[in-house]
Amino acid sequence: MKTLIAFCIIIFFISYASSDEPIYVYEIQGLTSSQNGDLISRGFDVAAVMPRKFTHIFATANEIEKLKTLGYSGVIKREINSNIKGLDPAYTDYNELLTEMQRLASNYPGIAKLYDLGDPWVKTNNYKQYNQWYYQDYDIMGLKVSDNVNSDEDEPVLLIMALHHAREAMTVEVSVYAMQQLIEQYATNSEYKNWVDSYEIWFVPLLNPDGHNVSFNYHDNREKNQRKNLRDNNNNHKADFGSSANGLDGVDLNRNYSFEWSRGDNSQYSATYRGPYPFSEPEVQVIRTLTLSKKPVISVSLHSYSGLVLWPWGCYYSASTEAALLSKIGRESAVPMGYTPEQAVELYPCYGTSDDWLYAELGTYPYTIEMNTDNEGGFFPPAEMIEPTQKKVWSGLRAFFVNGLSTQVTGRAFLRGTGNPIKGVKVTIRELNDPNHWTPRKTNEFGRYRYLLVPGNYTLEAEYGANPKQTIPFTVADKEIKEIDFYFDYAGFKNNETAQKILPEALKLAPNPFRNELNISFNLSEKSDVLVEVFDLTGRLIKTLVKASYPSGNHGVRFNSSNMSNGVYILRCRVADKIFIKKALKIN
Repeated sequence: MKTLIAFCIIIFFISYASSDEPIYVYEIQGLTSSQNGDLISRGFDVAAVMPRKFTHIFATANEIEKLKTLGYSGVIKREINSNIKGLDPAYTDYNELLTEMQRLASNYPGIAKLYDLGDPWVKTNNYKQYNQWYYQDYDIMGLKVSDNVNSDEDEPVLLIMALHHAREAMTVEVSVYAMQQLIEQYATNSEYKNWVDSYEIWFVPLLNPDGHNVSFNYHDNREKNQRKNLRDNNNNHKADFGSSANGLDGVDLNRNYSFEWSRGDNSQYSATYRGPYPFSEPEVQVIRTLTLSKKPVISVSLHSYSGLVLWPWGCYYSASTEAALLSKIGRESAVPMGYTPEQAVELYPCYGTSDDWLYAELGTYPYTIEMNTDNEGGFFPPAEMIEPTQKKVWSGLRAFFVNGLSTQVTGRAFLRGTGNPIKGVKVTIRELNDPNHWTPRKTNEFGRYRYLLVPGNYTLEAEYGANPKQTIPFTVADKEIKEIDFYFDYAGFKNNETAQKILPEALKLAPNPFRNELNISFNLSEKSDVLVEVFDLTGRLIKTLVKASYPSGNHGVRFNSSNMSNGVYILRCRVADKIFIKKALKIN
């Protein structure tokens, strides 16, 4: 019996020691995208890729020998050291993040609002009852930043999300910095104020809190390198970690979106395991719910590491029909950071990603920033790299705000008889349409459509119900926002009455261009209800000038814009069942 006990103790210590087996950064030069994909399909942890230059694999000594036998020879760059248990306390853990988000929302209630977006896998499945240190009841929190934060407005929505992957803790730090910049400097920085006033900005700074807790408070290399969430794949009520980022449990959240999900990795032991079915993970369901509701124009997903800016497609080697636009915005963001811009598939083919799903299903223009390099610490930069990384990536995020929406065509669809906006009108650009890969892009609840563009000549096509397709050719110049509206018959069916013509004479503006005051005149053949509104070029309502009933005759109203910036404004006048729209230019 004593011999058996001693033997068991020896086995226990051997097992425990091997659980913290050294993990190395193994660098292989010059691999192609398909070769990187081959390594992933074989279950290796491809941690970082600099296309056409090098690939970094996190591997144990045994895994390195296996790579060599497969013909993938390289060099060991360094060992991942886990002698200090847990990340440097200078990094932000879950509770610190929640406290900071609560502080921002409490101190700046006019422009910041905190939302509980849902629960991650552990809380959803009540796993805290199993008393493992890594099973905690966390929430997935979101912060909305906008000037009228308690209202849904007809504004472009931007989404910044972080930490799909547990070990990418620096992405949380950048998210915190970005939130603080926009909110705390709103009153003093005119550029930031303009963004907050003009857009609806959503932050999801910690999508995978369960996995982050493991990687943040690790006890050994397996925990430190956690990538996936904590789905209990074998139902044994504990997390089974493996070498590198490969363990039986967990799902790669950035392989669980539905677009081309079926082509993804179906091995539970893989670092890129796609999950049992599309959107199986509650964390990914949170992003689906939020984005289906808000339909962001641009999204930025923060990852690490490689020093890259990426855009779709990640699952196809062919370029998108909008490749010129995607590349232009991506390159403009990469420049201030000194990062390399690439189509995502240049790294390796990946399926079920957030970017490809957002692009294909919602028409969002999505980007991934892979921050930091191996020389900066890879997944685990030292604490002194936090602030430089925050400032560097913020410069890239600013480029999205400055350049992302600068050139576009936008407008709204209305019912001709009532002037009410129409949701669900299919609006396409003939030269860019890609029905084989995209879900048709449609107007939102405000009747709004929006395409970001590079300068050129295009053809808009709008379809609604039984109405004839409307086709409008147009030209857009650099940094021009083209406004084109559509009008349809009620419920999408033509009525038997002759369509009413909108006469420009019915709404007059003088002078135009104007300085601080604009005179608006209209005429009525009979007593009518009148609504006169002013919008900026993003479609945001600036001011309601008139909302009243007027008798027949000529009438006028004065628009005082002395506290407004120069630029083009849209005047929309609804008189009974007619809509009149004019543009006015304010100058010094």
